[in-house]
Amino acid sequence: MPDSILVIDDSLTIRKLLELSLTGAGHAVQVAATAAEGLALARRLRPRLILLDHILPDRKGTEVCAELAADPATGTIPVIIMSAKGDDIRPLFRDRPSVVACIGKPFAPAAISHLVAETLRPTPAAAEPRSEPGTASFRPQDPATANAAQVIFTALRDRLALIPTWAAEAAGQPPAAFYARRLLTPEAVSRLLEGVAPLLAGARQPAESVQTSALTSALTSASSADEVLLSGSTAVLDLPALLRLLHGLGRSGVLELGASDRLVELFCERGEVILALPSGAAAEQAAAAAGLVLPAAADDGVPLLVAAVSGLPEGSEQLQRIGIAALLGMVAAGPQPFRWRPRSALPAAMLKVGRAITAEQMALERLRLVDDWTQVEAEVASLDQICSRSPDLAAQLRSLTLNPIEHRILTDVDGRRSVRAIVERSRLSTFEVFHVLYRLIQSKLVLPRSPAATARSVRSPVLCAGPASPLIEPLTRMFIGQGLQPPAVVRDATGVAALGGECLCVVVDADTCDGPAVIRFLRSSVATSAVPVVAVVDRFGDPAALTASGCDAVLFAPVHVSALPPLLGC
Repeated sequence: MPDSILVIDDSLTIRKLLELSLTGAGHAVQVAATAAEGLALARRLRPRLILLDHILPDRKGTEVCAELAADPATGTIPVIIMSAKGDDIRPLFRDRPSVVACIGKPFAPAAISHLVAETLRPTPAAAEPRSEPGTASFRPQDPATANAAQVIFTALRDRLALIPTWAAEAAGQPPAAFYARRLLTPEAVSRLLEGVAPLLAGARQPAESVQTSALTSALTSASSADEVLLSGSTAVLDLPALLRLLHGLGRSGVLELGASDRLVELFCERGEVILALPSGAAAEQAAAAAGLVLPAAADDGVPLLVAAVSGLPEGSEQLQRIGIAALLGMVAAGPQPFRWRPRSALPAAMLKVGRAITAEQMALERLRLVDDWTQVEAEVASLDQICSRSPDLAAQLRSLTLNPIEHRILTDVDGRRSVRAIVERSRLSTFEVFHVLYRLIQSKLVLPRSPAATARSVRSPVLCAGPASPLIEPLTRMFIGQGLQPPAVVRDATGVAALGGECLCVVVDADTCDGPAVIRFLRSSVATSAVPVVAVVDRFGDPAALTASGCDAVLFAPVHVSALPPLLGC
């Protein structure tokens, strides 16, 4: 008898996609477009699995899960949450043991089919040592594993103690899957990861104990390059999390992703992925598509694709495009097995052409493929939406490479312009601007804001001037008269940098400070590149140098302050 699966999603496209793909996999699928309809079907059908959209017209996913849990007839049905935010919403369900996974939209049919199959797969019960009902204890078997055992026990202790109370519910269900869903809740796994993190961090330091020495040795020493020290599946540890884990360990080696017939190798140098390349027949296909000729042989440890671009002026760019395309293909194909093989160091030829591939960059590449308008509208609601730059913008940009259009839109985001104004300013289509803003918001470079929140902004105007500047007193009166904060007075580019980009507008007294240097700094930073800048100079100054530096307007002293507000946009 086929497994019964209930899909609750208000998108007709998603319902049809899941109905076709899961029915084709041999499951019996029922669909509902609202929370009320879905709850009624769940109580009547008692399906083996529920696929639940996080945002529904009449209720949120958290509320639906709460109602399912409150009903004994549906409380133990496993639930997979579907959301455009993917694992970012996982903390919302930490108290719901029935929620077994979260999957980001859009997803490939193969990915959701694999996840459903893994969730429903019967697993033989593992032999467990007997213990007294209602109790749980552990005994370290050797000093090298004592810390790890303590961490695992502490993280799961509260859940382990509940096993006797769950026994009556387990009848007729595969025990391993049944108890895993209840033991490994998001909250328990979060505690587990928090406990393991110091052990991993300790493994990077000089060995000061038996446990640290053993872990460091396992991570850095291998009898051969073929020794596999870490393996698993991206169904459990997704690719971004895997990349962050390797970066945290700071080791060199090769991460093999996929099976032998379709394999991508990620080459890491001290924890940083510098190359991702398809292997075998896929490498030949990628080379042919890129117009490269693979050599018959290469130096030991150097992939043929690396040898093929040796000496080419754009070899690094070609390899990065090939690698990202291969990785995106793997992600679209669904969860993949992975294996980690350590190396003491990568060959010099690979270091020469390698470019860092971060987890954040991979996430951005996936966002560039999104064409579901409903996801875009969830982040960019209307043309009246106003966005501001993230306070951590500079730090975020260090791990991302934006394309020219993304950079252009980011410079137009200033916390005051509406999406409509950005569309007019950029001369791009509304569709394209919405998509770019969606990517910037999802990448945490931009924050959506309401017009009311923008009106409450406390960003200050800035005056860059020396202490004897005659502009300080009249500008202070002018800005206060405009209902704004008094200007923050700084002397140079260092003072502007200390403001962290939170400038409403900038007036530069070019007679008492190095005006061109300050303006060049403002224009070189994404955080201040779109801030209005007006310079004031006496008749002996050099207005051409100020204009060439990127100043919006140059006024000659003496200046009446009433001329400034229209130029500064305040």
